[in-house]
Amino acid sequence: MKTKSNYFSVVLFLFLSLPFVLSKGQSKNTSPLFTPVNIKKFADYLFAEKDYLRAFDEYKKYLKTENNDTVRFKIALGFQQMGRYPEALTHFKGLFFNSDFTNQSRNEFFKTLFLADSLSYLINISNNEFFKTHDSLHVPLKLSFTAMMLQKMPLPDSVSFVNIFNKKEKAGMSELYSKQRRLPYKDPTTAALLSTVVPGLGKIYTGNYGDGITAFLFTGVLGYIAYDNFRANHSFRAWLFSGLTVLFYGGNIYGSYAAAQIFNAKVNFDFVSEVKKFLEKENYFIPRYNFGSK
Repeated sequence: MKTKSNYFSVVLFLFLSLPFVLSKGQSKNTSPLFTPVNIKKFADYLFAEKDYLRAFDEYKKYLKTENNDTVRFKIALGFQQMGRYPEALTHFKGLFFNSDFTNQSRNEFFKTLFLADSLSYLINISNNEFFKTHDSLHVPLKLSFTAMMLQKMPLPDSVSFVNIFNKKEKAGMSELYSKQRRLPYKDPTTAALLSTVVPGLGKIYTGNYGDGITAFLFTGVLGYIAYDNFRANHSFRAWLFSGLTVLFYGGNIYGSYAAAQIFNAKVNFDFVSEVKKFLEKENYFIPRYNFGSK
């Protein structure tokens, strides 16, 4: 019994001593596993894999021992990539002053506003001198002009508009500027009036040729049936088809008005999609980052 007890004590001692022995050996040959450098390397790996939440946890551990603006900037970018725009904006604001990423944070701040569809706010603050200081890329003003274009606000003349962009961006923005000036919108009131004069004509005006021809024929047939029943003194059927004719005629007028609105919504959607596709291609006028080993 005493031998078993001694054996157990030896095993317990060796087990409890093992972490100490391993750490001693590790300190002589290699760096400890959980150094700030290794924590950051692991966090950078998670960030590259777009595992942002786990990367944030590791970055926060790292920031407890090291001051690093690159890490703070990457946290803000991670929130932006995740679509958590309020948190991204807050983190970018924290780098506005005395930071290695002051200008980049201000530019990404505007990009985040654009991604969040806060276009009115973006336009309102873009002319603030605070955002113009040392901003050689003119990103706030470029995004403001683009937002004004999407909001259908009055734009500067074409020369003033295009000159803010660099040589690579000018061709695309010039084309979008011209296109925005001649978007083929249809007037809903005109569509309704046309269908009032000739049933279905408003639908044809909005490009719905099949609906327009169907409306014209259907209204005409119902009207003729009503007329023929009046002529034959079939009062009930005459008034019934008269009611159907008026109902269909009124519905066609309203439908033409709605068709113009739907047409305009599609034109606007296609234009917005084209603008956003261009912005994504140009990375919202911001150079792409190469963080390297910072």
